[in-house]
This record gives sequence, C-alpha cells and structure tokens, in this order.
Amino acid sequence: GKQTELFLTIPSWCIDLDPGRAAGRYSWLGSMVVGDMSFANGHVEVELIHSSGEALRVTLSRREYGEYEGKLDTGKTVKVGIRKQGISCVTG
Repeated sequence: GKQTELFLTIPSWCIDLDPGRAAGRYSWLGSMVVGDMSFANGHVEVELIHSSGEALRVTLSRREYGEYEGKLDTGKTVKVGIRKQGISCVTG
C-alpha cells in the first residue's frame, strides 16, 4: 500500500526528562541521546536524538536545567517521556 507520512507536534511542556514511575501518563517512554545545547536569554535549548536519527528540541529555563545538573551533557543518554495529552497528529 501507499506509505503515509505522519507528523507529530509535541509541545515542550509534555516532554519529561527523567520521567517518574507514572508510566500510564505517557504515550512514549524511551531513551534519547543529548545532542547540541545552546544557552541564551536565561534559557537552555537541548537537542534530544532518538536512535532512528529523529531529534526533538526542548527549551528549559536555567532553573529547570539546574535540576538536571550533570545529567544533560552532550553524548549522554537520558530517559524521556512524552505525555499523552500533548500529542496531536497531522497526516500528510
């Protein structure tokens, strides 16, 4: 059959780094590798790379970034959870 592309829009607020035990709240749980990080205007933009090569970008406040001190270094693997209520799909 014909292949359909699926585009997911995932707002930053529904991406949890180091998710807790409440697995039922997530539509996806897995590991991603920290890629590029940029620091600007009191925020930190973190690139998260999946093993498929796809990447997400998450913007954290300096305070949020401080909570992950030592965990968010380029090349490190982190646990990521994507909350169910944050995903909307568009087929193209």
